[in-house]
Amino acid sequence: MSRGITDFAKKTKNRLTYRSAVSLRTAKSYFIPHEDNAHKPFIIRPGALRFYSVVLIITKLAVTGFMYASYPSPAFFSSASSTNIVNLTNSSRQANGMTDLDVSEELNLAAYQKAQDMVNNNYFSHESPSGARFWNWIIGAGYQYTTAGENLAMDFNSAEAVHNALMASATHRKNILNANFTEVGISIISGKINGKDTTVLVEMFGNPKVAVVAPEPEPQPVPEPTPEPTPPPPQNVNSATTNTAPEPQPAPEPVYTAEIVSKMDDSLNIKTAEEVEYWVDIKNTGNTTWLSSGDNFVALNVTDPAGKESLFAYSSWLEKYRPTKLTDNIAPNETARFSFMLKAPIEANVYEESFQLVAENITWIDGSYFKLPITVVKPVPVNTNVAAPVNQNSNNAVTQPNFVATTNSNLSIVPADTEVTPFVIAASNTVKEPKDFLNYLNKYSNIIFWTILILVAIALSISTVVKFRIQHASTVIPSLLVILLASLMLFMRFHFIQNLGSQPIIL
Repeated sequence: MSRGITDFAKKTKNRLTYRSAVSLRTAKSYFIPHEDNAHKPFIIRPGALRFYSVVLIITKLAVTGFMYASYPSPAFFSSASSTNIVNLTNSSRQANGMTDLDVSEELNLAAYQKAQDMVNNNYFSHESPSGARFWNWIIGAGYQYTTAGENLAMDFNSAEAVHNALMASATHRKNILNANFTEVGISIISGKINGKDTTVLVEMFGNPKVAVVAPEPEPQPVPEPTPEPTPPPPQNVNSATTNTAPEPQPAPEPVYTAEIVSKMDDSLNIKTAEEVEYWVDIKNTGNTTWLSSGDNFVALNVTDPAGKESLFAYSSWLEKYRPTKLTDNIAPNETARFSFMLKAPIEANVYEESFQLVAENITWIDGSYFKLPITVVKPVPVNTNVAAPVNQNSNNAVTQPNFVATTNSNLSIVPADTEVTPFVIAASNTVKEPKDFLNYLNKYSNIIFWTILILVAIALSISTVVKFRIQHASTVIPSLLVILLASLMLFMRFHFIQNLGSQPIIL
């Protein structure tokens, strides 16, 4: 029994030894020059080198040809990708039981102008170097809205990759799946940012503003005519009668009163230096139209006391005591929305701000007074290697702000809702995406180029070191040419998509 085991072990050892010897002999024949291969390693013989050259050229032509067939130009890529992103966005909304977004030409224009501004001025941010925010472009494009938002992305080479990146980010996913948004505008352009060729995506979401119209008065029944009394017979009088006109009735006194219909929230909880948007809907219950211009315009002021400069004043405020004013006249029984930004002070504390409407140079408007308790806390240290927390009430999405749009026309944008969790912008939130077909094609073609380059370089180096005195021009020169060809195929990029990244950066 033990002899059988010993024999089996010897046979196994001999078999392994034989296979190792064959493997070494094969590797030696392919890589090391010696007498058995006539000092010409198989891997760099002329026939093999010609095969490598054909593989390199055909692979490069096939990959480049497929890319040009798919996207013949950057403009075609932008157009096709924009359409795909809209379809992918609506597919994601449908999967979550939401309605589709309609494409708005005004939002498309705003998105294009924002994307062009980022390329022209070399930045990737929700705020331009001149201080313009995304709503400046939206208003400048003629789009009046109640709620709006923005997503930005760059360094991507397919609609699927960038959409998956946005959906993987909680803040950007909230924009895409926001029930308050009904329209979208998409722009994709190619250009250079920080000296690097890239593709920029700007998504702008919105809900168009609908004018509040006072209900038409119900028709009143027409009273039936009553018969006129028969005049008495004329009487002889010695004195003449005089017909006098009735005295004019005085015009009714203007009444300025209001009623608060709804507010974003009764209180706020924000972080130090955090910027948030707030809104309040106020109804005109008086008998006088509120004006948006002139000497008696209606504005929202900080009060308690009147003229108090707020600690939460934002750069868009008309004055430090006046966050905003009407943009349209509001007739009696109509409702106006007053939206404005707040910037928390750097000191954590519990604050209370008071606001009230004022008809300039006339009176404070009764019924419009409200208090807003604001709790300001210090932010918790954030690990920069992890994704930022979501802001449910951040400056990523705003309702209609009352300032003038700039004319110098991708991203973070969350709508204004009733939640007040603070938000931290992750300036370079990079999300790894599953590769699509173009990425696979580019990746594996590069693997082929690298493999041929490394094998030929290793074989040529070993041949040169081992048999320096016995070199064949028919081996050395073609090997160097194949190495050069593989390097060119690897590093020369004939299609613009090959210059783009496959891991989008989103903002």
